[in-house]
Amino acid sequence: MKEQRQKDGCIRRMQNMKKIYITGQEVKEHLELYKRGSALSSVKKILENPKRLSELGFSLEQFKQIDEDIKQVNVDYINWCKKMEEKYQIYFTGNILFNIDYIEKTISF
Repeated sequence: MKEQRQKDGCIRRMQNMKKIYITGQEVKEHLELYKRGSALSSVKKILENPKRLSELGFSLEQFKQIDEDIKQVNVDYINWCKKMEEKYQIYFTGNILFNIDYIEKTISF
């Protein structure tokens, strides 16, 4: 079992990672989901600070759908993972370090 030191100094124990190759389209789908989820999470944090929201010139009313949008990204991501599991005969768990190398179009877990 490998050990990896985190930025905060904690050590994460990792099992040997398996590498599979995925298509460019699959990488594109993952990147789009990741970017969408990341953007929505950032907006959600701003919404938690009404003063900052008004400083930016927005109102809460403009973002009333954000919770539904975040739920949809989560559903889409889970569906993407299921599709990868079926196609590549792999199994994702919450304990697996999941990285995609977009240059090599590989997925490690």
